[in-house]
Amino acid sequence: MRPFRVAAGLWRRDPEYLAQLGLAKRPNAGAEASSTGGDRDDPAVPLVTGSSGERCAEWSVREFMASTYPDLTGLGVYVDPTPLRAGRLTLLLESLNSLDVLGTGATALLFAVALARHRGVALRLVTRQAPPDAPTCGSILSLQGWRGTLNTTFEYAPAREEARRLAIVPGETMLTTSWRTTMAALKVCAPDRILYLIQDDERLRCRTHDERLRCTEILCHPQLRFVVNSRGLFTTLQQAGMQGVAERGLVFEPAFPEPLYARQARRPLQRRRFILDAAPGDPLGLFPRGLEVLAAVLEQEILTASDWDIEIIGADLPNLRLPRGVQPRTLDPARWREHLKSIRQADLALVLSARHAPAYAALALAAAGAVVVTNATATNRGLPRQCARIQVVEPTIAALSAALAEGRLLVETPPERIAHQTAMRSESGWETAFAPVLDALDGS
Repeated sequence: MRPFRVAAGLWRRDPEYLAQLGLAKRPNAGAEASSTGGDRDDPAVPLVTGSSGERCAEWSVREFMASTYPDLTGLGVYVDPTPLRAGRLTLLLESLNSLDVLGTGATALLFAVALARHRGVALRLVTRQAPPDAPTCGSILSLQGWRGTLNTTFEYAPAREEARRLAIVPGETMLTTSWRTTMAALKVCAPDRILYLIQDDERLRCRTHDERLRCTEILCHPQLRFVVNSRGLFTTLQQAGMQGVAERGLVFEPAFPEPLYARQARRPLQRRRFILDAAPGDPLGLFPRGLEVLAAVLEQEILTASDWDIEIIGADLPNLRLPRGVQPRTLDPARWREHLKSIRQADLALVLSARHAPAYAALALAAAGAVVVTNATATNRGLPRQCARIQVVEPTIAALSAALAEGRLLVETPPERIAHQTAMRSESGWETAFAPVLDALDGS
């Protein structure tokens, strides 16, 4: 038996290989014994028996890897015979859609635009999971107040070997946004031409130990350059031994520009607004715990239906029946205009997530003037030092409920709230946040 054939058979739990190892009876032994030479397949093509009983051709290592990790298929490229004289920056994303307008996808686009402008090169946006949404890009730039022209093109490069190839110009820089897009780029691009923008601890999202191994290899790569969104995330990766990030990582802090997060005034006698944002549907979200805490504060009348509107952020949520007859309003975050309006009107919020990443929802709500309670993670324990309206506590029902009770008192004390209201905002915005990183990249 070939070692790889056995390993592949074990991985697929093929009865044929389990039988060879003595772990199961050989499937259809009687039928195989009675077959004649004329009924047999061509012996030149090695065959194995699949888990459902069908027979299939043996896989090579390359075929096995392509089947196991289809999204790691390298980019098909060719050298552009008429290259751009000024060079180009390619932003490589999994996707870009309306969910990204207020999230990390927007930050990636803004950083790419800032870097392309800084270097005086064209920008190309390439997505792998779905075609890029050009109107979303326009919405992001317009929302942030970014003006000016930039030579920008959009391309779709799905993770398929037969996909249309991308043109590459000499000296092209690849700005990647995940360990998967980085690994795909490494197959066609020198590592010193790749810049990996890290906005999450992707090790937490790996489905298997093998995926985590590959993710860790990228984060420890000795030649890649890294840009990390937030000092907290950088420190977490550094302390975890991600040597590539620790030695060649640059850091910026997210910006929350004043015009975008200006608070929307509440009308006289209008009820205050509470928001629960706990990422339903996200494996790293804590939505069930968020519902438990919301039920507790309603039962204890920390929040009352007569004084508070309750809003839950999430798509495709069931009709929820909360204590004391409270009917919450649900809001799909893909409807970003309504989502932004809700952020500007929020008074008190509970934001829960297990991600080791910038707490965008918590920071945005605080920037707009809300009091925010969030759960402690490896990256966010220092948030109260940035803004007194953010409370970071352990994710127990009792601790979160008590913090919301304290938050309600702060909401009801206008002078104290107003004194901290602008702590998270920045008049200068993203350009100033990116500037030190852009300058450092010029010198590297």
